[in-house]
Amino acid sequence: VPAAVLITRDREARQLEGNRACHDLLRLPPGANRSHVTPLGKFPQNCRAMRGGRELAPEDLPVQVAARGGVLVDGSEFELRFADGVTRHLLGNAAPLLDPAGTPAGAVGVFLDVTETRALEQSLAASEERLSVALDAAKAGTWEWDLETDAHRWSPRLWQLYGLDPGRITPCHEAWLETIA
Repeated sequence: VPAAVLITRDREARQLEGNRACHDLLRLPPGANRSHVTPLGKFPQNCRAMRGGRELAPEDLPVQVAARGGVLVDGSEFELRFADGVTRHLLGNAAPLLDPAGTPAGAVGVFLDVTETRALEQSLAASEERLSVALDAAKAGTWEWDLETDAHRWSPRLWQLYGLDPGRITPCHEAWLETIA
């Protein structure tokens, strides 16, 4: 499984077990406890969990929240920052494990490393910003035509350049040809 899977069988999440992907992601030897709430010195503190520039308290980590509160933690994003400066971005869910009476008795969490996806998103956003600045400086507009869906998108500047009213014309290939004829 390419996802890091964590499971705890106690409500306080004092002991967490994980699959190989979890060990690899956390840079821990197989069999090491991954819990951030174990007594100091028992968990290899080789990384910090961060969100929005702030370190997450152990009780705010997704698996711990699910185990303690008996709630589903869906779409949780946070970073792992390692002592050597490496940062990994994680996205995942945690679900409580309930005993027969419906009381929280642990949790299971599944996390994906989305570091490369976040880097690509940042690169794309920076590229789009550079294009926007260049188009504004050139006072140029753009139009896009998706040949598969036949969807058309005209930028606000394009409407302005041709003196067109977006409420009166539907963007399409024929309308584009008429504007440049």
